[in-house]
Amino acid sequence: HRFIKKTTKHNDGAATLTQLIIKTIKNSLEFLPLKPELLILSGGGRLNKYLVKKLNNEINSKIKLSDDIKWNGDAIEAYAFGFLAVRRLKNLPISFPQTTGVNKSVVGGDIFNSI
Repeated sequence: HRFIKKTTKHNDGAATLTQLIIKTIKNSLEFLPLKPELLILSGGGRLNKYLVKKLNNEINSKIKLSDDIKWNGDAIEAYAFGFLAVRRLKNLPISFPQTTGVNKSVVGGDIFNSI
């Protein structure tokens, strides 16, 4: 009896997060001037068959997994953070008025020396 309650709570949490992801993606598309014909999923979510199925039902764009186009779906996020880190080290901006609406281009983050 005790195990069933925990499992149900975990399932409820996973279902809630899945719905949040779907709503977030769906809402973010409203900000684009044109609806994309193709969405490419990467990261761990691409392995969630329920999430992919629900996205296909809720979004009228074609959905492909990053693996389908020979992108390493497990490494893309790491690549992105590496790219952002190098831009920070070179004091280059990561946010721009024309893409995010900031007043001026912005360099991301601070560098802290632990020594």
